[in-house]
Amino acid sequence: MNNMPRLVFASLLIGSASAHATDSWVTAALSHTNYTNGFGERDILSAEYGHVFDANTLVLKAFGGTRDYDGGTSFDDASLSGTFYRDWNDKFSTRTNLAISKDEPVFANRVLDQEFSYKAFPNTVLTVGAKHTEYSDGVESNAWYSAAAYYFDRVMIRYRYTHYNLSGIDDSYGNLLTIRLKDREGAGSTQLWLGQGTSVQEYDWSPTVQSGDYKSVALRRVQPVSQNVTLNLGLSQAWYDTPVSNYKGLTSNLGLTYRW
Repeated sequence: MNNMPRLVFASLLIGSASAHATDSWVTAALSHTNYTNGFGERDILSAEYGHVFDANTLVLKAFGGTRDYDGGTSFDDASLSGTFYRDWNDKFSTRTNLAISKDEPVFANRVLDQEFSYKAFPNTVLTVGAKHTEYSDGVESNAWYSAAAYYFDRVMIRYRYTHYNLSGIDDSYGNLLTIRLKDREGAGSTQLWLGQGTSVQEYDWSPTVQSGDYKSVALRRVQPVSQNVTLNLGLSQAWYDTPVSNYKGLTSNLGLTYRW
């Protein structure tokens, strides 16, 4: 990894640790993805700072990553993102996300994502949103999505459908089912994602892969270590069926969060 991703990662982490807030957190994380059939591997370091103030939440993230392909081709990249959440009242809330990076096939280059959520019933939240994404080599995607989430005492179930319009390629779609189970006591939880669709570009920013079919499954465990520290462990598998090749991606994630 070159110096730029490391410097971005270190500067945000140091700055976050020195901040003071009544409800804040910092997270340091790393992930590794191994692809089959010559698609190489990807490593990502990230640092996150979040702060809750009144009805607002601000989350800033920095990423540094490398993407290596079999045969010696390698890319380095860095990315910055900011997400702003606002609860306008007891029923209506919004989420706005912006992200930028260099023109390399490690992260999406530009992302603008706007989401609107409405608490239609006591335990039900309905969501609609739109997302514009720019990838390497001038590929762009415009997407809209809708979702519904239902909350039990300890279980959350959420389904989201996304429709993509990718430049130069037929329209595509994605389905994502999320199930989260809270521990009976404490702040721990276990979360499962099941994905299926045709927008491979949303999951893998390979310069040679822009269309096809995918399936994915991901599992994450949020494990409290102390009153302020949480360990985040994740494992996911994706299957890609594209005009270029059929391949798989296995990703492992490890993160540590400190709250104060």
